[in-house]
Amino acid sequence: TVINGRVLEGAIPGFSVQADSTSAPAFDGQNSYKNVFEILLEMAKATGVDFDVVGVGDGLYEFRTFYPTRGNNLTTVGLDVTTGLNSSGNYPVVFNPLLGNMGNPTYEENRSDEVTVAIIVGEGTEADVNVVVEVSPAATDSSLNRIEMHSDSKSSEGNDDLESDAASVLADKQQKQTFDFTPLFTATSAYANQYYWGDFVTAQFGNLDGVNKRIMQVDITVEEDGNEDIKFTLSEYI
Repeated sequence: TVINGRVLEGAIPGFSVQADSTSAPAFDGQNSYKNVFEILLEMAKATGVDFDVVGVGDGLYEFRTFYPTRGNNLTTVGLDVTTGLNSSGNYPVVFNPLLGNMGNPTYEENRSDEVTVAIIVGEGTEADVNVVVEVSPAATDSSLNRIEMHSDSKSSEGNDDLESDAASVLADKQQKQTFDFTPLFTATSAYANQYYWGDFVTAQFGNLDGVNKRIMQVDITVEEDGNEDIKFTLSEYI
């Protein structure tokens, strides 16, 4: 609202915001005149918080956040072979060509842009400058894997802002392991039945016996004959 500092009124009829549960990490920063969606993406990358706009009634919508994630853990992590359940108490969803539910698998590992030490410089000059250093666990992968990156964040205020900036740098510049495939539907592995958007699943192929993926986006096209074409965007969760 204008009372809260906006140039224009921003309230939308039928649109509300979920109450703050204070369960996620704090995020601070100066974000005036920035696109809200871009800020949300930055916050999500730094804190691990998911967000969505959910229909809550006829013409009513609510902005909601989810922490630590929105989806369910359907990976094989912590699998109990006696019960068939994983560490979250769920039955895993596994994609494997041998199960008939994986097509066109490709794998690539790339560390060429990796950064393991983020040095964020804030306000101040010379000896009084405010500096925050964040180190990724990947820095200990070998004795030579200390890869530093300097970033100027003089517009940020306080250590909380700088730590959030450092977390964003490390998240964006981490090791990239790309394992893509096309999910195929079977009687025991079907979208909106065994798994859904936002869920975490496990993919297996050749020597890759447990690469965990997240279903980040689902595009559904309905043809004139009524048939559905469903395409997935999978993110890394390794």
